[in-house]
Amino acid sequence: MLISSTPGPADTTATTVLFERAGDGWERTGEYAGHNGGAGWKRDRREGDRTSPIGVFSLSDAGGSLPDPGSLLPYTHEPALRTGAAAAYGEDYAAVFDRVIAIDYNRQPGTPPNDDTRPLGWDAGGKIWLHVDHDSPTRGRITVDAEDMVHLLRTLDPAAHPHIIMGPADDLAR
Repeated sequence: MLISSTPGPADTTATTVLFERAGDGWERTGEYAGHNGGAGWKRDRREGDRTSPIGVFSLSDAGGSLPDPGSLLPYTHEPALRTGAAAAYGEDYAAVFDRVIAIDYNRQPGTPPNDDTRPLGWDAGGKIWLHVDHDSPTRGRITVDAEDMVHLLRTLDPAAHPHIIMGPADDLAR
């Protein structure tokens, strides 16, 4: 289980914490610094509003412009993701999609992360991923450092049904 949060709903510097099952409870096994959407968090996010969705989402697929580093999640190697990152963020950010984990918000699990299927419709936005940090807020995605991304890819086991809980701390405490 990953929990990605910020102190407040408009904050954009996120902390993502990894918890793993340990006996009858959970053990905190990792903590990663990164970012979320440039307009903070929103439960009813819309395409282009630069917010990250609040909620609990499964993590079922991974991929990236670089070859699979040993991911336990199904991994789709897609070199063109570098071009997509450069188009979205600028040439200096081409590496942000080197490795991604698809967050199952408005997407069809079991498909590559860059699949455009959006069960909630286009207006709800899509392609919400965990991706490599670029030292600034995102358009709705969650980020961690490149080394942390490799660690998560090698740790998140689909047999354990990994999920991410996302949102501001006050909202998640409810």
